[in-house]
Amino acid sequence: MSTGVVVMAYGTPATAGDLTDYYTHIRRGRRPTDEQVAHLRARYDAIGGMSPLRRITERQCRRIEEALGEGYDVELGYKHAPPFIEDAVATLTKRAVAQIVGVVLAPHDSRGSIGEYVERLGPDARAVRSWHELPEWRSFQAGAIRDALSPMPPR
Repeated sequence: MSTGVVVMAYGTPATAGDLTDYYTHIRRGRRPTDEQVAHLRARYDAIGGMSPLRRITERQCRRIEEALGEGYDVELGYKHAPPFIEDAVATLTKRAVAQIVGVVLAPHDSRGSIGEYVERLGPDARAVRSWHELPEWRSFQAGAIRDALSPMPPR
C-alpha cells in the first residue's frame, strides 16, 4: 500500500472563465463586484492572459512525484482553485493509501497560512509543517543568492 502525498499550493484560475469563482473563493464566499473582477482580469491580461503559476506548480508536483518514486501516490490540491485540497484527499482516500501526508510548497509555517492548508487535509493526515530550516533548502537558497550576485560588481 502506498503513501498518499498531497502537494498543496495557493492556486490560480485555470481559465479566464474561472476568475469570478476564484476571486469569490479568496473572499471566503463574498462575490466580488463586476468592477473588481474587471480589475483582476486586467491584471491577468497584463501578464499574458493567465498566470504561469498553475503550470509551474503542476510541474513541481510531478517532479516531487518522480523524486519520491515507487510507493508514493502524489496529488495536487489548491487552497483557492480546483482541484482543491479536499479533492486531492478524496482521490487518495479512494485509492486506499496507507496514510496521507501533506506538504505546502511554501517553506514557512504560520497558523494564518500553512495552518489553513493543513486543517483542510483532515484529522487523520500528517503534514510537513516547516521545511525552511532544512540544510538542503538553506544550501539551495545560498547557492541561488551567490549565483545572482556573481555578475554584480563587488560594491
